[in-house]
Amino acid sequence: MENLRLAYSHLNLRWNPFGEIGIEDISQLAIVQVEQFVDRLQHPGFALQYLGDAGRGKTTHILALHSYFPQEPYIHFLENEKIPEIPLAPLLFLDETQRLPSSLRKRIFSREASFVIGTHIDHSSEYKRTGLEYKSIHLKGITIDRLEMIIQRRIEWARRDFGPVPTFTRSEIARLINLYGDDLNAILARLYEEFQSLEEITDVKI
Repeated sequence: MENLRLAYSHLNLRWNPFGEIGIEDISQLAIVQVEQFVDRLQHPGFALQYLGDAGRGKTTHILALHSYFPQEPYIHFLENEKIPEIPLAPLLFLDETQRLPSSLRKRIFSREASFVIGTHIDHSSEYKRTGLEYKSIHLKGITIDRLEMIIQRRIEWARRDFGPVPTFTRSEIARLINLYGDDLNAILARLYEEFQSLEEITDVKI
């Protein structure tokens, strides 16, 4: 166990910064702006939809907002698995709603509640039919500045002590975007592999 705890000590890190993180840490690490929706979500009749392909940050945005309402249900619908019971609540956080039958979505959106939605397909017409006010945010694209902040926050989260830690030049961050576009999951997976084999504190090369 001691060897496991010290596996990244040569990098002045406690663990690989780019591995899976727990739900409780996502809001701490997220580079998102969600505060402007908190007041509106405290009242029924509103749907906030995060739309985009896998790896674009839908779940991160949803969980960042959920940290303001930890008592309300968060449900992630898994592919090819039984749909769980969806409790009655004034605010529901529903992730991957494209996996629900449209008839079930209609019943849910007809409730006297508000919703934070993550989806690969646009439900705007369904919100209109059920009388919901809605805001749809299409998550796509990533800038060098934003990716740099994401990487730096991850490394600081894993930091072991004062002193140097691995760093990235902006040219290497641009290279990641050239390789993977805005697929943040793919970028983090590549960085995880790089840090698994990184032997010293240095500017990381991809």
